[in-house]
Amino acid sequence: MSFDLGHGNALLRYTEETEEDGDSLTIHYWQFANPVPPNHFRIAIFSYSVLTERNDDEDVTADIAMLDEELRRCEFASELGE
Repeated sequence: MSFDLGHGNALLRYTEETEEDGDSLTIHYWQFANPVPPNHFRIAIFSYSVLTERNDDEDVTADIAMLDEELRRCEFASELGE
């Protein structure tokens, strides 16, 4: 799902399932885009991996909800750095 966060900022939120060393994993992603006029933009990517069998555990869903809420509050600097 994508979300307009205002001020030109956007969030792409999705999950992927994969396997590593025989373990089934679910990876939750948050990708943020931030324009820096006149011709730059920033991308920030965060991920949270969990064994798929634990994905619906209460502590995992609480972690994901907290990350979703806090990451949406992040702010980018308004000017381009050097």
